[in-house]
Amino acid sequence: MRNLWRVEVSESIGAAEKRWDAALLALCLGVVGTLYAYNRQPYSLVSWLDPSAPPVYRSHEEYLLVNCLMLLLPLIVLVSAGGALRTYNLSGGNRWGWMAAAACYLLMLPLLWWASARADFQQTYPLYRPARYAIPALLYHELTYTFYLWCWEMFFRAVLTSICWRWLGWMGIALQSLAFALLHIGKPMPEVAGSFVAGMALGGVAVRAQSFVPGFVCHALVSATMDMFVLIRAR
Repeated sequence: MRNLWRVEVSESIGAAEKRWDAALLALCLGVVGTLYAYNRQPYSLVSWLDPSAPPVYRSHEEYLLVNCLMLLLPLIVLVSAGGALRTYNLSGGNRWGWMAAAACYLLMLPLLWWASARADFQQTYPLYRPARYAIPALLYHELTYTFYLWCWEMFFRAVLTSICWRWLGWMGIALQSLAFALLHIGKPMPEVAGSFVAGMALGGVAVRAQSFVPGFVCHALVSATMDMFVLIRAR
């Protein structure tokens, strides 16, 4: 079963690609650890750089900026150093991938409607507080957060999934899903648990489609739908 799912490049990867994998894996692990530490506390980078200064709480914009820049590091390294982008699920996807992503989204709809009735989800979403009260703020949030999710999916389902799949097959996809779930800690507990399952599903789609893009679209739609369901229930 494992060989049936492998993409061709996974079977013919050479020594240079293996070195790239090792270097990028080390970078990805560093990114996950750094973001876990940053996201689990409320303070700005200013407070990190100057511990003697009075603590300053981070803004929503700083949170997005720090996360996006960190998540983009593997792609920046690949592009600047001339890495083989084709081996990291960075294509546009195929018909199977888009159909699978659509099926995943449809399966999520009843779960999203159920979750939107829970107090913990209503207190969490939309993450950008002004988006709860004004349409322009909601549009701003959805646009910026969609780019943030693009960075997430590129990191987890393009780079990290590609490396882990080549080295460990389905066990590797489970490991990237575990890292994905780790960075959801702090969200409502059903979402933390569900993010592991979602990471497995979207990782499988990325491998089969040789692209992270269908999974990104699914993830972005799920996020926006949760915001809409919470706002509908609130009104």
